[in-house]
Amino acid sequence: MNLTIRANLIAFCILLAIMPMQAQDNLLNSINPTSEKLQDLDLDTAVYRTLTYSLSLRMANNDAQSRHYLVEQARLYPNPSFSYEVENFAGNNNWKSWSNREERYIWSQLFETAGKRTLRTQAASSQYYAALVGYDITKLLLLNRLHRAFIQVMAAQESLNVALDQADIAREMLSIATKKVQAGKLSLIQQNKAEVAHSTALIEVGRATVELKNAKRRLSLIWAEPCPDFAKADFPFFDTARPVTFEQCLAELCNQAEVVQSLYYYLNAKHNWRLEKANRIPDVTLQVGYKANYEENNQGLIAGISVPIPIFNRNQGNIGKAYFEMLKTGDQGRQLWLLLESKLAITYEELIRAFEDAELIKNSSLPSALSAFKLAQMGFIEGKFEYLDVLDAQRTLFEVKERYIRALVNYHTKRADIDYLNSQMD
Repeated sequence: MNLTIRANLIAFCILLAIMPMQAQDNLLNSINPTSEKLQDLDLDTAVYRTLTYSLSLRMANNDAQSRHYLVEQARLYPNPSFSYEVENFAGNNNWKSWSNREERYIWSQLFETAGKRTLRTQAASSQYYAALVGYDITKLLLLNRLHRAFIQVMAAQESLNVALDQADIAREMLSIATKKVQAGKLSLIQQNKAEVAHSTALIEVGRATVELKNAKRRLSLIWAEPCPDFAKADFPFFDTARPVTFEQCLAELCNQAEVVQSLYYYLNAKHNWRLEKANRIPDVTLQVGYKANYEENNQGLIAGISVPIPIFNRNQGNIGKAYFEMLKTGDQGRQLWLLLESKLAITYEELIRAFEDAELIKNSSLPSALSAFKLAQMGFIEGKFEYLDVLDAQRTLFEVKERYIRALVNYHTKRADIDYLNSQMD
């Protein structure tokens, strides 16, 4: 056994031995979160797995929770301080003795002015709400990525089916050509062409098989599963519907999660600006205490107030920085809206184009190509057409099928993108 592999196994076993049982279960579940073997994987099951086991979603949730504790921290009052002072001891003359000392016990409390605590809490709350919306954005992006990967698996499955059909037809045509050559009705070169077509079809089957395996692996990685545990994906790949109007899509854009998050970012910048303006006003420190003079045997209370005098530093720099940060955040929000609106318009046009292409191929090109291939195949069997005509019709048929698959991929992908752009927050 390789030394590196052996060392890793030993370290893993030691880790399991010292971990609590619950932690062991969590670790093993994170390594293999889905132990059940599925034959068919539908989109709902894939969504459940993604939302349950996705590491990126877990990180976004942890980020939101950490922001919540920042809100709690912002609400807290400043801590009081206690000081003890002693003087007039270990000196000379009357101050040599400890009994002639003077002691002070002082309790100090800082009082924030100008609503700083409220503004600080509002700024932290805006960050927290932005993080919550960020969790929704991460979830929506993850589901969009899942939808796209699922579509690619379906496309790879259909491409493999097309390649298998092409290989079956090529094998059948090779058998027919071989019999015709043996009967003296066809030249040997036609049989060689049939053999080349059959070999090419088998190569295409191998390529499509590898592409399907890779597409399934890319899909399962979304929910942190390195090895796909399903045989095939189940999705209405050939179902299409005319999209709703662009005006309906645009009307839902204003509540899109990224737009809402940009509003919270602006509110956070605004609260920070107001907080920096409030920091111009000095805070007040009140002091109360007790004083004891043992030399004179006197005792008494101490009271005081401390206020910084804002002569030089009135927080001018931080106020200016926060103000322009607020303007920058507002411009970023407006830019985001323009980008999303433009992306929606472009994606919508591409969706319409993909839908029309798929419908045209389904209703016109594909039936015509299939009919032409059947006629050429029958004519070749009856001796009316050359094998070259069959090859040309076969190539045209499978090119049309591949174009149909690509059109459906474009349709479903653009549909998923528009669903993301029109998604509302939970």
